[in-house]
Amino acid sequence: MNRRLAATIAGALLVAAGTASAQDFEWLLGGRALYMTGGAISPDVGNTGDRLELGAGGGVEFDAVARFSEMFAAEFTIGVTAQPLTVIGDDLCCGGTDGGWVWLVPLTAVAQFHIPIYGKWDPYVGLGIAWTYPHDNLSSDIKDYGVRAIDFKGTVGLAAQGGVNYTINNRWFANLDIRYLGVSLETRVTTDTGEFEPVDFDIEPWVFGIGFRYRF
Repeated sequence: MNRRLAATIAGALLVAAGTASAQDFEWLLGGRALYMTGGAISPDVGNTGDRLELGAGGGVEFDAVARFSEMFAAEFTIGVTAQPLTVIGDDLCCGGTDGGWVWLVPLTAVAQFHIPIYGKWDPYVGLGIAWTYPHDNLSSDIKDYGVRAIDFKGTVGLAAQGGVNYTINNRWFANLDIRYLGVSLETRVTTDTGEFEPVDFDIEPWVFGIGFRYRF
């Protein structure tokens, strides 16, 4: 993660917080149903010709928004999604071998700019950082294929966001949200023949969310 970018985002949050008055500041808490895109394919694992493919999946997310003013806010999210894992290769037929599931726990911190000109509609864009914690649940098929373990490690990357809030009443809001997470997984595969060198699995998903928020 670029340190200059992280410092810029942190500075934007501090400026927004500094310009807010106690009267302007408010918290919004909410939840969203998630859909995370898939299709990412890893490089060859250990020059075997086999690769890992991460499919699309769904999940849920909790978010907290610190609203500093009408135009500036910061959003913090934590979610969980389940993504199907497949082993693909030139010598594998029928779409590859079922690898089980990878549970991803994405966390984001984003500085937001809101455009206050649409009445009940509150569109926004945001930029920040993301980190994803992975946990795998391997299938019996992949173990029969000779894979004993797959260790995933999450990395920090860019988070870019766009969305809109719709005012239902003074307290409740509906929310639509789209995010790009520029994250990858450092992946290390262990088979019956030994442990392969780790590969960088660039998943870089798009995350679509729909949910509700409550203003305190």
